[in-house]
Amino acid sequence: MMEDYPDQEAIEDHYAINLNRGWLKLQKYFKKLNKTPVYYAAILLHPLYKRFCKYAWADHPDWLIKNDAAFLKLWL
Repeated sequence: MMEDYPDQEAIEDHYAINLNRGWLKLQKYFKKLNKTPVYYAAILLHPLYKRFCKYAWADHPDWLIKNDAAFLKLWL
């Protein structure tokens, strides 16, 4: 027997909700990168991930500028 639930949201709405929740979770970890330059340094120094932030944060140049400055300070 098949139940009909007409008041449920469309499946497309669940995609948007889950994508937004995923983005919020990622932002939580991006904020941690701002607090501790060691995480950003580890990404930059890893051969596989060294360009990850440059491409992933292309629409957030302020994140790159702040983390690059923190990395250089840490390096010196």
